Amino acid sequence: MPGHLEGFLVYGDAVMAINPLYAQGMTAVALGSLALDKALQAHSAELARGNVTGLAATFQKKLANVLTPPWQAAWRQDKRWSNTAVYQTAPAVA
Repeated sequence: MPGHLEGFLVYGDAVMAINPLYAQGMTAVALGSLALDKALQAHSAELARGNVTGLAATFQKKLANVLTPPWQAAWRQDKRWSNTAVYQTAPAVA
């Protein structure tokens, strides 16, 4: 999507599903929770007024940053198998 839906935060397995063999799922969810906490803190003043503008974009950027390392570790391992196809559907966020 070219933009973020205000008031709608995507998180957990809806964002990324990692091969359970690597045992990173709970870590990814914990990292996502920390990213959500930081995004909520960054927007606390606006949220207190009922304004969620910008929260979705802030959260998704923070989430992408913390989930990039576990995702890359998982797909590097999966990529070793000759019958595995790895597709990147979204650009990495710096």
